[in-house]
Amino acid sequence: MRVAVLATAAILVLAAAPAAGARSFVLRATGSTTGPGDVQAIGDFKPPSGASVRRAVRVFGEPTFRRGGGEICRIGWARFGLRIRFQNFGGFDSCGPRGLAQKAIVSADDRWRTEAGLRLGDRVARLRRLYPKAKRTLRGFRLVEAILPFGRPVAYAVLGARVRDGRVVAFTLFIGAAGD
Repeated sequence: MRVAVLATAAILVLAAAPAAGARSFVLRATGSTTGPGDVQAIGDFKPPSGASVRRAVRVFGEPTFRRGGGEICRIGWARFGLRIRFQNFGGFDSCGPRGLAQKAIVSADDRWRTEAGLRLGDRVARLRRLYPKAKRTLRGFRLVEAILPFGRPVAYAVLGARVRDGRVVAFTLFIGAAGD
C-alpha cells in the first residue's frame, strides 16, 4: 500500500513539473510614442539582457544556417521557424560571438504567439480584435509601434505581423541592438 501511495505521489509531481527542454514561444515588445521601442523577448531570447550571437546560440542551439559575415549576418533556426539578422558596426564579424541582433522574423512554427495571444495562422479579424490600434502597412500590420527619433520622426513596427490571404504568416521584430 505504501509503495502504491509513493508511486502515485511521484507520478503527480512529475505530471505537474514542466517538460524537460520546454521553452517559451512568446513574443513581447513595448512601443513608444516619443522614441524607440523595445523587443523584450523572442521566446527565451531576451535582447535587453544580451542580444549577441553567442546568447542566441545558447538559447536556441546550433543554427541551421549562417549566411554573410562582416557587417551583416543572417542566422536561422529551422526547427523554430526563426531567422535573426545580426550586425556589428564596431568592426567585428557579425557572424561571430559579438554580432548583435538587429531584426528577426518568426514564421513556419505555429507555437509562436504574441503576448496578446495572436498566433501564426490567425485570421486578420482576430488580429484586429487583439490589436485594435494596429496600423495597416503594405505587407501586414504594425502591432506594436514606436518612433525613430532621428531627423524627422518616423513610426516603425517594433512588432509587426505579415499577412497573406487574410492570415498571419509571420511576425517581424525590430531589435536594434546594433544601432540604426
